[in-house]
Amino acid sequence: MSMVRSWAQFYKRPSKSAEGAPPQAEAGKGFFHKATTRRIAAIASVCALAVGLIIGASTASSSAQGEIQALEGTVAKVEASNIELEAAAEEANQDAEKALEDAERSKRAADAVRTSLTSTTAKVSELETQVLAAQAEITTRDSRIAELESQVASRRAPAAAVPATPRTASAYYENCTAARAAGAAPVRVGQAGYGRHLDRDGDGVGCE
Repeated sequence: MSMVRSWAQFYKRPSKSAEGAPPQAEAGKGFFHKATTRRIAAIASVCALAVGLIIGASTASSSAQGEIQALEGTVAKVEASNIELEAAAEEANQDAEKALEDAERSKRAADAVRTSLTSTTAKVSELETQVLAAQAEITTRDSRIAELESQVASRRAPAAAVPATPRTASAYYENCTAARAAGAAPVRVGQAGYGRHLDRDGDGVGCE
């Protein structure tokens, strides 16, 4: 720009010969001198404008290139961040699936334990019923045994004191019917009329 202005100023200055020439001589050259000066000034202005545009375009291009590089760096950072986020999301998804599988496994185990507990409770109830029935049966058997023991004891116990018919040492009873008819039953060992034919079980008491 400064170089163009210097050239323009150089062409605008009058030459030395023109300074010493009379006005009449310069009058003939004025028209051509002015046209040439204007043409040079216009060319200089166009050149200056072109140089300015080139410099401006270069500056704008450099600035745009810098912005592009900055944007590319930002995009690269965002892409890296997205990759990290995707990896974290994938890991979280895997952890969630594993936790879900563990929960389902625990639920199945709890269901199995609940089913087993229900079955065990039913078996315990059944066994309790059987135990109660067995206890009732044992009680019944104990009562029956006590009754039988009482009957056996009453059979083996000596007869109550009843006025007996006097027995003679020579008494003899052909059978228990005769002994009962005589009022001698039961007949014990050592009493008159006792005989083995009257004591079938051999317990020492005949005609029980």
